[in-house]
Amino acid sequence: WRSANAIGPERILVGEFGVIREGILESVPQRVRAQYLSAARKLFESKGWGWCVWSWGGSFGVVESDYNRTPVAEITTGLGLKPVK
Repeated sequence: WRSANAIGPERILVGEFGVIREGILESVPQRVRAQYLSAARKLFESKGWGWCVWSWGGSFGVVESDYNRTPVAEITTGLGLKPVK
């Protein structure tokens, strides 16, 4: 679609992607969430697309909890960001 419509990769934005950390039946381990986020981010960047993760807090959050807004180190690294000190 992008090629057929002469849309440059720099005009593509993956507006939301993520992995739910707390499901109805079980939680997804941070390690697994980080691996997915890393793989997805690298794929998007290899194609020249922009991206933003869904979301800062809540079920898809990249922070410890809605009360502790410290970014999860594994998730931060998976997103290619510098760890918060």
